[in-house]
Amino acid sequence: MRLSSAVLSALVVSCLWACGGTDAVEPEPPEAEVSASVICVATCANGNSVFCEGQTCTGNDGVGVWCDGVPTTCVITPSCIPSAGACSSHAGKPCASPGSTKSCCLPQNGAGTCTCIASSAQARWVCR
Repeated sequence: MRLSSAVLSALVVSCLWACGGTDAVEPEPPEAEVSASVICVATCANGNSVFCEGQTCTGNDGVGVWCDGVPTTCVITPSCIPSAGACSSHAGKPCASPGSTKSCCLPQNGAGTCTCIASSAQARWVCR
């Protein structure tokens, strides 16, 4: 019986030695953290788009986007008064009072202003 315990002990010791012993196995270091950025896009009321890029983002069409807490808002173009007429219909036409202004409508319903500018020949409306 003593011989078989000696043989068994020898087998256990050799197995532990061959398998790396009883030392604790150190865990592998964690993989590098992957950092990905995202892009948010929102469509504004005038048809333009705003966007931003960051680690976090949210966006609302017609309002704007926020990336990492920083806002990028849609530019709000004031609406024109339809009775003012198109700026293009006034631009370049003669006017009587240099320095006077009047409202007009830009393309896509934006509010514009025409200013009566005096020139050497005759005052004319300049609109923007």
